[in-house]
Amino acid sequence: MKITHVCLSLGTGGAEKILVDTLPLYKNLGHEMSIIQLSSILEEKKYIEEMEEKGIKVFTLSSKGFFNPLLLWKLQKTIKKEKVDIVHVHLFPSFYYISLLKFMGLMKPKLVFTEHSVRNGRTGNNFFSIIEPSIYKQFDAIVAISQNVKEMLVNYLPKLKNRIFLINNGLNIERYINAIPNNRNSFLRDFSLPENSILIMMTSRFSGPKDQETLINSLEFLPLNYYVILIGEGPKMEQNKILAKKFNDRVKFLGFRMEIPQLMKMSNINVLSSWHEGFSCVTLEGLASGKPFLGSDVSAVNDIVPDNRFLFEAGNAKDLATKIKLVMTNKDLSNQMLTTAKEHIHKYDVNETVKKHLILYKELLNKR
Repeated sequence: MKITHVCLSLGTGGAEKILVDTLPLYKNLGHEMSIIQLSSILEEKKYIEEMEEKGIKVFTLSSKGFFNPLLLWKLQKTIKKEKVDIVHVHLFPSFYYISLLKFMGLMKPKLVFTEHSVRNGRTGNNFFSIIEPSIYKQFDAIVAISQNVKEMLVNYLPKLKNRIFLINNGLNIERYINAIPNNRNSFLRDFSLPENSILIMMTSRFSGPKDQETLINSLEFLPLNYYVILIGEGPKMEQNKILAKKFNDRVKFLGFRMEIPQLMKMSNINVLSSWHEGFSCVTLEGLASGKPFLGSDVSAVNDIVPDNRFLFEAGNAKDLATKIKLVMTNKDLSNQMLTTAKEHIHKYDVNETVKKHLILYKELLNKR
């Protein structure tokens, strides 16, 4: 099959990272994969390089904003030229453009849209709630990345429930299990940290529902040898840097990094602080890292982790600090959590995700 994925920009968001991690797996199974990004404005150069190295073409339609009528013509032209079988779309406004092209009779391939979150900027808006059923209707299949996203879609689009399919996001588990940790001594030396440092790591874009603030504030209740390591970029980074100043250089901002498995394995504990999720790949990564993991007790985190030992109250810095200290000081608890996580994580193997997508694609093509 020839399959193209349409996204806003191949940047550092969760949906984009999933594409970078999974598309080579489809290619290894003999399928021709490509990505169309509406604009390069948010692209991460290392992602572009990785896709090109693995033989996955990346088409860039613009270097400016995402709201441009010319993008309709460029999308239609690129997809027609590539003669793809499946167009798989992610995020707004990409799926509006593809939907409009289909409505105008200018989009012949089978269309799939993945919904990545239970909330977005259109949720609760009366205008969008009126027009969006017609937008979604243009797609042959709508993929929900978790059970709670599927429930949201069924409630939002009751007439389209037969087109909604649950395919959980997955993780390349072996990549995390087999990762060789970054050199801890070099890391401590580079950041002038003491040998007895406890490194608390969070990997996430500084935007949307992510809540690095609660993790930073947890330092108020932790001993001075506990340090927060934040990986990622985004519009909320500067305000987090301002907040971090009151903790006297106990928060380190690493920016965007490619070697996430190695960094997670180097840390003492991995944390995801968030207000809501569609499906949390960071939770899977933390569970697979071989180090303890704690996540906010919110939907799409609490239904992924094995049990409540892995959770803290969302937005509660003191509760997070208490749980961190407990895990770091109670070796029996820590070892039990690691054993449980190792057994649990295999339910989310990315190969199963790939398999289910390919089955869906083939079913759609057989309906021609």
